[in-house]
Amino acid sequence: MVRTQVYLTAEIVRGIKALAKRERRPSARVIRELLTDALARTANDAGPLDTLIGRYHSGHSDTSQRVDEVLYGRQARSTA
Repeated sequence: MVRTQVYLTAEIVRGIKALAKRERRPSARVIRELLTDALARTANDAGPLDTLIGRYHSGHSDTSQRVDEVLYGRQARSTA
């Protein structure tokens, strides 16, 4: 572990102490667990578009190649 110093508001310290007392654990352990949980949730947070990925199935295997047709109802313009 690495020792670090963090400034906390009095309200946060009271909350940590109350939680530590209620759960009969050291404040340092409570803080580590709270930070670990918060970081895990943040790492798993998906952006608004990420939540749509894989949610729908069109039944077609070539949707990415027909994106203009699928989205706009028209054939893609030729780049040649």
